[in-house]
Amino acid sequence: MLVVPSAVIYQPTFTDIWTLAVGRLPDALRCRVDRSTALGEVARAFLSGARKTVPGEFARVAGLSRSDAGLGNRAFLAEGYAAMLAPGTYRLAALSPVSRHQPEASSHDKSPQEPLLLVGHNRPGHTK
Repeated sequence: MLVVPSAVIYQPTFTDIWTLAVGRLPDALRCRVDRSTALGEVARAFLSGARKTVPGEFARVAGLSRSDAGLGNRAFLAEGYAAMLAPGTYRLAALSPVSRHQPEASSHDKSPQEPLLLVGHNRPGHTK
C-alpha cells in the first residue's frame, strides 16, 4: 500500500493529510511495468543525479542486488544514455570527457600544474 501527502492544513500548527496513492494517481499506478524496464528507470534516475558511478555504488544506494543493478545499468547502456568506462563504472554520455570541475588550460597560462595561489612556504624565494 502506497500513501502520498494530499494536503497541508494550518490550524494553528501544520498537519499533513495523507491519502492512498491509487486515489490520487489512479492511471499511473494501474499500468504494469516489467522488471527490466523498472530497473532501467531507477538506474537512469540514479545516474542522472550522480553523473558517474563506481562498481557497487548503485546497488548499495538503491538496496538492490549487484545483478539487478547490472540489469538496470545495461538497460540504459543499450539506449546510449551512458557510457561504460570500466566494468561497473558508468558515466552519462552527455558529459564531455573533460571534468566540469577542472577548467581546460588556456594558451596564456604558463603551466597547468602551477598553483594559482601561493601561500606560506610555496612562495618563490621563501625558505623555511
